[in-house]
Amino acid sequence: MRRYFYEGVELPAESLNAEAAVNRDQVLLFAEFFSDAIERGLDTYRSVEPAADFRTPMDVYAGDIVAGSPPIRYLVCSHPGWWPNLEAWINERHAT
Repeated sequence: MRRYFYEGVELPAESLNAEAAVNRDQVLLFAEFFSDAIERGLDTYRSVEPAADFRTPMDVYAGDIVAGSPPIRYLVCSHPGWWPNLEAWINERHAT
């Protein structure tokens, strides 16, 4: 699983092959859990330290994960509004 989130490996393609389909589903499930955790971490940090600079260590970590994880980018882009902090990084990165 790690390679999909830290090594930039693309999300497995949709497939009629049962084993490949299960693998894709597992990657997407983990991407959803990971996205939820990062999003909540960002929200929590900002609520505890609302005056903190936007570039906190959690922000840097989240940005690195988003940049290095095609499955997270795919999932976030497939569900606009579900993870607004992660969505903002993706939009910002592709706007430049």
